[in-house]
Amino acid sequence: MSIFENCLIQAPDGVILSRCGMKKVEWYIKNGLAEIIETDPVTTIRLKFEPSGRRGIGDPLLLDGKPNICVACGTPDDLTKHHIIPYSFIKYMKIEYKVDIIRDIFPLCQPCHGDYEKHSQEKRKEMSISFGVPMYGISQKETRKVRKAMGAAAALQKYNGDIPDERKKEILEVVKDFLGKSEITDADLTSVRKYKIADRSDYINFSKHVAESVIDYSEFAKEWREHFVEKMNPKYMPEAWKVDRKTKDVWVTQRMLNQSKRD
Repeated sequence: MSIFENCLIQAPDGVILSRCGMKKVEWYIKNGLAEIIETDPVTTIRLKFEPSGRRGIGDPLLLDGKPNICVACGTPDDLTKHHIIPYSFIKYMKIEYKVDIIRDIFPLCQPCHGDYEKHSQEKRKEMSISFGVPMYGISQKETRKVRKAMGAAAALQKYNGDIPDERKKEILEVVKDFLGKSEITDADLTSVRKYKIADRSDYINFSKHVAESVIDYSEFAKEWREHFVEKMNPKYMPEAWKVDRKTKDVWVTQRMLNQSKRD
């Protein structure tokens, strides 16, 4: 199963600019900004306008295309896209880094992806301790309390008629204690089921806090790349990919800059 279509984008003079997926190809064609030059061996389009910049030309991480096998074990089956630098952090960073992460997105099969996510969670826990910020926005004690109350509210609404009276009283007390109320309405149960931790006054966005604390993105990215290599020992990474690659002079199109400002 291929998850990277590796289509080619050419400048008006035929110089290859980068790779992309069919979704972007279709967008260019639909808007009259490019024409299809060939479809075999890969779909190639040529822009009808001169791009605002050509930085990145010659970068094999942009031009060579992505492998369609798991970079850890080599299987072509059940592939998923893995962000080596977690996007949960990147989304709070500058647009240049959001653009640059394409160089650190590679295929992992579902089993390998699941294995690595366990290691990733452990690393985040270590970061949480280091930064003194709860990983889920509030303390573990409060998180358990919230989850227990949400589960109790859901049980009362879904299975109310099937729960023995004594057990129902116990579950109801959980919700009462959580809300600090002596009487509970169905609206209360609904509000607890839909409870959002992020709306709390004591909530701290862990990912945003980490992202805003990063001083040197290249070092931050290197740390995550080294972690991925250490835990997964990927045998099928492109030769051009390096853990110590520096992030600099990232070309960002005007369209992306405008979108970033709107966001």
